[in-house]
Amino acid sequence: MKGRSGATLLARGNGAGLWHLSGVAARRFTDQPYMRYVLPLPGRRLFVRLMTVTALGWDGWRANDLGTAVCGVKGAPGPRRRLLALSVWLLSAAIALIGWMIWMGLWASVGLGVVPVLSFLGLGGLAVAMGWRAARVGRAKAPLRQLPDLLTPGPASAKRPVGGRIVEVQIVASEEPGAGRALLKRVVNEADERGWALTLDAANDRLAAYYRDLGFTPVGDPALMPFGERVTRMVRLPLVAGATPGDSAQMVKV
Repeated sequence: MKGRSGATLLARGNGAGLWHLSGVAARRFTDQPYMRYVLPLPGRRLFVRLMTVTALGWDGWRANDLGTAVCGVKGAPGPRRRLLALSVWLLSAAIALIGWMIWMGLWASVGLGVVPVLSFLGLGGLAVAMGWRAARVGRAKAPLRQLPDLLTPGPASAKRPVGGRIVEVQIVASEEPGAGRALLKRVVNEADERGWALTLDAANDRLAAYYRDLGFTPVGDPALMPFGERVTRMVRLPLVAGATPGDSAQMVKV
């Protein structure tokens, strides 16, 4: 049918539920350096999954036909599940509150009410430590968030984003070899068709090289993170019909 591209159909996820897709991302990212740094606690995968379902449900996503790869896209039209994302957090908070009340009741029943108080202080200290670490990462990444005012396309193969639309690729994850790359290529094709500029943060030098192959260009110098990796802000301008990523030295004025 005219006007219904593969990229548009791709946005529907072909029945793959948001919770399932968040699991794909959580299994990919739980043991990455960033998550180990900001979430140094047992059960990290559950927290990563809650964060991921929120990001996907609130900002939007693309998924492949089998639900084995997911790409979080902020700023692109497409499916949203914001009510589901909020509901998951509310349900998690309710379960945590009930569990805490049971915990306090059990210790109070044996005359050891000080145990929940000490537990609360310990959890509070852990929360403060995680917040401090997250703030350190945020400060280190702050310069990367300042995109230049003018995206300058190459003279032959690239073009200005339609309406100035910039779509941020927040998550790329898969549990099948090659599925993540294939999905990102389809997102890139959709961006070219619709005239979007794509941006992302490459989490390390290896990924920066990986994204270069898909036409992304670094914006400025990498930023060293507190957990030891270098993060690179990258941009990809939409290409004109018939051009390939290698044809253009997609440049950003700074």
